[in-house]
Amino acid sequence: MAVSAKMQILLVEDIVEVRKTVKDMLRKMGFKHVQDTGEPEKGLKIVQEALEVDEPIELILVNFNMTPYNGIEFYKKVQALNNPKQNAKFILLTASTEAEVIKTAISTGIKNILVKPFSQQQLVEKLIQMFEKKAA
Repeated sequence: MAVSAKMQILLVEDIVEVRKTVKDMLRKMGFKHVQDTGEPEKGLKIVQEALEVDEPIELILVNFNMTPYNGIEFYKKVQALNNPKQNAKFILLTASTEAEVIKTAISTGIKNILVKPFSQQQLVEKLIQMFEKKAA
């Protein structure tokens, strides 16, 4: 899968300023289909609704530190939908540089992590790394 302006993207970030900044970054990068929410439950509903109309979310950026469940728990809930069409790549956004958070994310299946604050260039590089690398 390659990066495309038509890619369906979901941003789940509870801090309004961060959500607006990241959404602006994505729009400046040319992405046209960016949905966002500050609530994990609403994010899960967006994922489910996208599946119902056969337009699955392809990229999910999710904050680690949220309530009522964190970004890793959100990832698990999306995986638990057990729908073969839902094959989104995830980026965990976190202000934490604690090794335990990063190890837990990786062991759960989230391989892509961006530590806040991050630049648009860092986001671009992460997306290229995720979507453009050739299969070994």
